Amino acid sequence: MVKNGTILYAQKPTGLIEPGITVKYVEQEIDLENVPLNGGVLVKVIAMSSDPYMRYRMREPEDKHASFVPHLVLNYP
Repeated sequence: MVKNGTILYAQKPTGLIEPGITVKYVEQEIDLENVPLNGGVLVKVIAMSSDPYMRYRMREPEDKHASFVPHLVLNYP
């Protein structure tokens, strides 16, 4: 078993992005030998960044001004 960290978009920001409120870090354990891949692959992430355009993806789903990137879904990995 290894720890698997996930950052969830938890709440639409109204001002600055607040760790623990707007975005939350969640850890769970996964069994590397038995994880269901469903045709996918399992990779180990060494580094991750949160780019400025992510703020744009935190918009309301109804905002269709630029549909070239989908909005983020609340509490979905």
